[in-house]
Amino acid sequence: MEGFNVAAFLAVNQHAGKSRIFDTLVIGVAELMPYLFILVLLVLWLGKSVTYKKISVAAGCSVLLGLLTSHLVSLLYFHPRPFMQNIGENLVSHTPDTSFPSDHTTFLFCIAISLLFHCTTRKLGGVLLLLSLVGGIARVYVGVHYPLDIFGAAVVGGISAFLVFFLSERTRIIEPIMQKLASIKCPGRY
Repeated sequence: MEGFNVAAFLAVNQHAGKSRIFDTLVIGVAELMPYLFILVLLVLWLGKSVTYKKISVAAGCSVLLGLLTSHLVSLLYFHPRPFMQNIGENLVSHTPDTSFPSDHTTFLFCIAISLLFHCTTRKLGGVLLLLSLVGGIARVYVGVHYPLDIFGAAVVGGISAFLVFFLSERTRIIEPIMQKLASIKCPGRY
């Protein structure tokens, strides 16, 4: 499995450092994609629809659960980043900590998959799912993650989004919390 992981990493990362313009573009995608997703959640939250507010809250909860899960996995399993093993080209500075699963990509997949569970945001969720994959590949391209780190992030993101959806929609356990959060008014909006 490690051989596949390294080979797949090198297949993507081999192009890094060969085009300043393309490298800058991919670095931007790798580093800034989470901010785009935050903007999407903010737009949903600021909308007039209580449904969109609930979806935004659910996506935020799935991110919290996903990042907590990712942190717990990283405590139990250490996998060095490619640059820690002197593999490939590293385009961005990063702490030499465990690479599995990717926190950036977990964040992206949690939001995208969370939006897929709701019929009113399913198309947006589909677009964000593709952007999550692009963001994950960009993290491989810049040399801070292996492909299996991205796959692990997608699994953690999917499970987290499903659990939050299940708890909020099927069991109604967190419905009172969702109602309270969704009823918060934005300053200047009535």
